[in-house]
Amino acid sequence: YTPSEIAVINVPFVMCAYTNRFGTLPPKLFSSVYCDDYMIGYNTAKTLIDAGHKKIGAIFTSKSDRSASQLHYQGFCAALSDSGIELEDKYIVETKNNSIEMGCAGANTLLNRGLDMTAVFADSDAMAFGALKAIDDRGFRVPEDISVIGIDGKGDGSLADFGVTYKQVDLKDNKPDLEAIEKAVKKEKTEQF
Repeated sequence: YTPSEIAVINVPFVMCAYTNRFGTLPPKLFSSVYCDDYMIGYNTAKTLIDAGHKKIGAIFTSKSDRSASQLHYQGFCAALSDSGIELEDKYIVETKNNSIEMGCAGANTLLNRGLDMTAVFADSDAMAFGALKAIDDRGFRVPEDISVIGIDGKGDGSLADFGVTYKQVDLKDNKPDLEAIEKAVKKEKTEQF
């Protein structure tokens, strides 16, 4: 966003899921609550690494679209690097969106490459569900043969019934963000984090 784009908003507002990491809007012009998508990608990858996985296939919406997906990818790469695991492009798939269909297509691409992967990192729960379908259709068992982890935890937990792990993003415990929303609505000055 730009200053002129938000100038027309004449009510208190808080941007959700907007970090301005890729934008040009000066931080003093807006209040925002968001989760650290880079750290979510990092911690999600570390969950797999800490479970002993070294050959991890990954499905991202994009590695460079200036979105949460790009930040998940960067966090994923950092976790591998910090753990001494070499990132190989053949283990990465980019899709058109983060749907079940794209998760299935992404997992099929990884499986068609004949990789010796033991886990799949999916950029969203929907993509994790699609990966689960592709893996099951090929006769592999989750998590016995290939573990699957997704990001969001937006579902009702039903993915866990199929052996899928997911990292849930939970804002209710994020007191600073909730306080920032309250202050913005009251037109109070908020701290920079």
